[in-house]
Amino acid sequence: MESAVSVSEFSIQVNNSIQPLLKLAGQISGLETTFITYIDPVKQIQRVIWVDGDGDIQIQAGSEVNWSDSMCRLLFNSDAIVSENVPAEFPKSAGAELGMQTFIALPVRSTQKIVGSLCAASSKQHHLPENAKYQLKLLAEAVSLHIEQWQTITELAERYEKAQKSLRKVKRETQMLSQKANTDLLTGLLNRRGFSERWAELKEAESGLVTVLAIDLDNFKPLNDEHGHAVGDQVLATFGKALRASSRSCDICARMGGDEFFWIFMNGSVKIAEEAAERLRKQFTKLTNTAIQSCAFSIGIHVEDITKGDDLLMAADKAMYQAKSQGQSLTQLTA
Repeated sequence: MESAVSVSEFSIQVNNSIQPLLKLAGQISGLETTFITYIDPVKQIQRVIWVDGDGDIQIQAGSEVNWSDSMCRLLFNSDAIVSENVPAEFPKSAGAELGMQTFIALPVRSTQKIVGSLCAASSKQHHLPENAKYQLKLLAEAVSLHIEQWQTITELAERYEKAQKSLRKVKRETQMLSQKANTDLLTGLLNRRGFSERWAELKEAESGLVTVLAIDLDNFKPLNDEHGHAVGDQVLATFGKALRASSRSCDICARMGGDEFFWIFMNGSVKIAEEAAERLRKQFTKLTNTAIQSCAFSIGIHVEDITKGDDLLMAADKAMYQAKSQGQSLTQLTA
């Protein structure tokens, strides 16, 4: 972020310092619109960097033209710096199409190489005196430093943007890998690793009551043995879908292994937890087919302050086993 700010500030400084030169070029030339361009010899593109004036000739900063179509190229190749009758001298040029009558272009050099141009244009005919040509040549020499600074700014900005794109790509890939590493592929819920991370974050960030539901599928092993692992996997996948549909995105829903699950959310009460359990039961029943309708589940509920930490998980797990041993679908322990 510091790099972006420094580049931005540098750009503003360069823009502010170039404006007086453009205004001076307008006064010397007597033309309404003055602008400075950058010439890219590799891409064969000419780009307008800075513009000053509100004349009839509409030149926009940031606009580009192929070097082969450039008015500057036409003047440079004719060894002139000014055309006082553009329609007559260059009838099919872009300048003529823009309505230019007078056009001035001086090459801007850096280490003897042309890097840009100092230009002025008008929809009216003007005569440029010799002393004005000399003064504009001096201005063109002063402009070279600004174009070099602009190139530096542009390169820094491009490098920064490229680095940011790479960083965003790495972050996306890291998030995807982390999500895969923390997700149970069969159910779409958190796996044990993902649960451990979310549970640790919850304990550190939150305060107040937390509701823990420990869930275990009933008769899962006999069903798995009788119908095969494919049906067992279907039961687990269906239960995962039901749990996702019954919970909120802020809840922690995880498959801890086998047919054991946790569903955790902040605040709540035993009544709210029982309503959530009933909602899960209905959703699971709705999604199950005939082959697996016999598979129910037991739930243990524990609601207590989150400062109790991992003891909450143990209490809910104990309640769940009591429910299973008593043949109940739901039991509860409260502090």
